[in-house]
Amino acid sequence: MRKNQLIMLITFVMVSFINGQVFETERGKIELLGLKKWNAQTLLDSMKSLNPDKPVHACSGQMKLDFGFVEVSSIFYIDDYNDLSTMYSVVTVIEDNENGKIKYLQKPSDSLAVLEEYTVFAKTIENNRSLYSVGLRTYTLVKTGKLDSAQSSLATYNLNSETMKPFWDFLLSKNNISDMNTALWILNNDSNILNRRIALAILLNFDEYDSVWWTLMNLQRYEDQQLSMSAISVLRTFSKSPRKINWTPAISMIKYILNGTNLYAFQNTLDVLTKTSISPELSNDLLENSCELILSYLNAEHDQTREIAVNFVRQIGGNEELKDSNDCKKWLMHFIYKS
Repeated sequence: MRKNQLIMLITFVMVSFINGQVFETERGKIELLGLKKWNAQTLLDSMKSLNPDKPVHACSGQMKLDFGFVEVSSIFYIDDYNDLSTMYSVVTVIEDNENGKIKYLQKPSDSLAVLEEYTVFAKTIENNRSLYSVGLRTYTLVKTGKLDSAQSSLATYNLNSETMKPFWDFLLSKNNISDMNTALWILNNDSNILNRRIALAILLNFDEYDSVWWTLMNLQRYEDQQLSMSAISVLRTFSKSPRKINWTPAISMIKYILNGTNLYAFQNTLDVLTKTSISPELSNDLLENSCELILSYLNAEHDQTREIAVNFVRQIGGNEELKDSNDCKKWLMHFIYKS
């Protein structure tokens, strides 16, 4: 009985600590998640006071500078780009790095020259910066024989198939296991950003290997946003045609992300783990001391944000009867109690 009462008390305290709050502003709604020591209204008032003549704008980089937060992400959703009042910003905050739970990957110390086999391609992506990100989004269509769909999507980015063809052709030529091994070696051992970006793109050819998914998951932890955001993009592409992945060897790196390392990777990580059917047998190792952000998202008023967390907890819990966020919060409480 006393144990149950203690769990209920922990439930109340933890949920109140990490509750969010929604505010109406000149630029639509702002929802603040993850706060513990800060009061949401006090934080919003402080943001206003720093720029009294401007509409409140939740810039993650500026909030880090102004308030000393360890991590901030600001993700916005908008119904009408001509009407900023329709914007909904979900701002997640990690106030401090308690117990070293946030840990970014360090770049390898060695830096090689651009590999000879990468030279021409390196010049291509250096001369057209948007080509690389668009190529990551469209290449799988080309690889799977949907060239017309890939070509028609280019108009959105003001590119054409003639411009993209060198990117697509290069990746199509890098589909041997030796190409994958070279790419993985570079990502683990070489700090040359061009080699690393090219190696990451080559991994688009190898989604059938669990080790590639583990590598991409870990690359989300790089402070270099060129690489971490590209890893997020490739994982999203892979997740459009998901399969079951054995995530056991990647648990320790995933925990860092669940605790807030690169908050822009948090939603993507929950979504990828859900779609690849992470085993409920991993719940103890994964969730112990790693629940707070998930609880914060379960408390979100923004439907899409909340549902990402609900779907993840339902999967990791192995329980389809977890119907809503309240059910999921109750299920998570025994991990809070254990920690």
